[in-house]
Amino acid sequence: MTVSNFELFIAPRILELGREYFQSNAIVGLRSYNGQFFEAKVWGREPYRVMLELDGDRIARSTCSCPFERGKFCKH
Repeated sequence: MTVSNFELFIAPRILELGREYFQSNAIVGLRSYNGQFFEAKVWGREPYRVMLELDGDRIARSTCSCPFERGKFCKH
């Protein structure tokens, strides 16, 4: 999975909810380290810590502190 094709791997409803978070400015404190590691706080019912690690264009790892358990990727 890469930055350019990640939408193919995530359920449409999850993508829609994620876009709503982005459009409502719920993503705050976005930080990038060396352009390969990203961290942000996303406000949902409470603030969640989201991290993304890239290996070139490939998404190597992503995590979120939310309790979502139904799939690999949450809306945050």
